[in-house]
Parts: sequence; C-alpha cells; structure tokens
Amino acid sequence: MIADRYFDSTLAYQGAALGAEPEGLRAITRFAVGDTIPDRTFLLDVPVDVILERGRARKADRAWDRYEVRERDFHEGLREGYLRLAAAEPSRYVVVQGDRDEATVAAEILREIDTIIANISHR
Repeated sequence: MIADRYFDSTLAYQGAALGAEPEGLRAITRFAVGDTIPDRTFLLDVPVDVILERGRARKADRAWDRYEVRERDFHEGLREGYLRLAAAEPSRYVVVQGDRDEATVAAEILREIDTIIANISHR
C-alpha cells in the first residue's frame, strides 16, 4: 500500500502541533486502522525557515490552507512532532532532508524504494 500522510499526520498535526492528547489520538488511530501500519514512511524534513519561505512564495494560491497560514510556533511544533515520531520508530521512518533540490530528494527516495523492493524479491 502506498499512501500520502496516513495516521502519522493526525498524531503530528492534532497532537504535537495543536495540543490534542496523544494517547487519545493513538487509541482512535488503532481503532480506525487496526494492524494496518506502513512498512516505511518517508519524512521530508525541512527547516521551519524554509517552510515559511515556501509558504510565502505560494501564499496567493494557498490562502485556503488553514495550516499553511499558521504562525512559526505551529510549524516548529509540527516538525518536532514528526521528528519525534521518526525517532520512536527508526526502522519504519526514512528521514530525508527536504530542503535540497527536487531531483536530489527524489533520487534518495528512489534508492530507498529500490532497496525495499530488492529485499521483498529476496524473501
């Protein structure tokens, strides 16, 4: 299965960034997804200054995005939340430095995907 965001986003956005109680969020998540947990999660880690600058650059067409227009502390909490999730499950997460050019980021992700596929083929 390939998915964009999945339940990690709930834990990071509602939990870490917005202050919802983490164990309650985890209980709801366990109820909703059961044992369906990604084998690998790619986290594109981007410094908050870069996030804010990218947001300003596309602000006109993203004014509807209630998260993107939030202040710096929200984005810092969100990034920290994702990094804590990755630190708690290092075998599931691949943290990729997302402030590099797209081709470099894509190449790193593709290398990891090739490794995953090769490991599946050898089972």
